[in-house]
Amino acid sequence: MPGQSTLINNLLRNGNFSKFGADWTTQDSVDYSRQYCRVLTGQASQVIDASAETTYLLEFWSQVLFKGNGTLSIRSNVPGADLEVELNDFHVWRWQQISFTTPPATTLLTVAITGTSGEVCVDEMQLTLDTGIPPRPELVLNGDFSNNMDHWNTEGSPIGSRTHFDGNTLECALGGRARQTVPVTGGNTYEFSFRSRSDFGGHGFCRFEVEPSGTFAEIRVDASSWTTYPEELAMPASATALTIILIGIDGAEFFDDVSLRRKA
Repeated sequence: MPGQSTLINNLLRNGNFSKFGADWTTQDSVDYSRQYCRVLTGQASQVIDASAETTYLLEFWSQVLFKGNGTLSIRSNVPGADLEVELNDFHVWRWQQISFTTPPATTLLTVAITGTSGEVCVDEMQLTLDTGIPPRPELVLNGDFSNNMDHWNTEGSPIGSRTHFDGNTLECALGGRARQTVPVTGGNTYEFSFRSRSDFGGHGFCRFEVEPSGTFAEIRVDASSWTTYPEELAMPASATALTIILIGIDGAEFFDDVSLRRKA
């Protein structure tokens, strides 16, 4: 069993279980009597305050015995951003580490150890800020339209307009439009870009809506060859989400490679 150490910058309370189950929320069958966490059929979890768009490093010892099966998970309060490590292969004490980048609007993280059979054990859990190079994850989903209209919707397109996804690009005409809302962190600056091409003398726009209120200047597009349009967007302090709206007015307007990343 690993020795019991302390880490001043550890964001987890009682991460070495020297105080047995103190500071951990326990469900069903979990044993702390050996001053480590031994999950049989249950869960031990802890919630901590966290910052948005920040990378954390979780280091821990794990042990899986008697055909144990379980997971160690890190969950943001923002849905759909969970990270899970399977703990289902037999091993005695093994040191592991994982990193996790919180999505925009994160305020809380939950670290949980779950077991459904055998013994799933952890000890010396240390959660710290990762001081390496800050990540800049892509916030726009399916920005290259390779999955057709996944994560985009055509709400607001008038009757008789055209909105076409061909697996490579988005084509809009006669007022047709596609939009996507992405979470952002108020006060941060983001680098936004997309490519566009206009056929038949057409033109279009990229417009923005900021939640809960606000907007940015629209971008007019009318180039007859593929052109990249970069823009820096400084979010107001109250911002929680940004909606990107791509519109074709006349002719045929093509869009591709829509991207939004936090400025380095």
